[in-house]
Amino acid sequence: MPSFIRSTKPKVKGALDLLSAERLAQMSSVDITRIGALADISKISVDPAQPRQERLERYLGRIKNPYCFLYGHTPVKLVFDPSGKPLEELLLSYFDGLGSR
Repeated sequence: MPSFIRSTKPKVKGALDLLSAERLAQMSSVDITRIGALADISKISVDPAQPRQERLERYLGRIKNPYCFLYGHTPVKLVFDPSGKPLEELLLSYFDGLGSR
């Protein structure tokens, strides 16, 4: 189970605190074929000049469910290896990289 789904607080406060452990668990277990409208990630832009926390908050606000989304016309469902890095760590690493461009 990813670290930010546990009942403890994530290492970084802010956007991920907005999503409860229960809500994140629910999002990760959703049947993508039963979701009405998915956010199209190809239409979501992120301003690398903004602080990491703000980039992450805006991204999560636009994508709605970080586990299920569209890329163009293709539905995508993210599933993680339980022994791998948690989504929280991957997202933070991604947004850190955007700030260094």
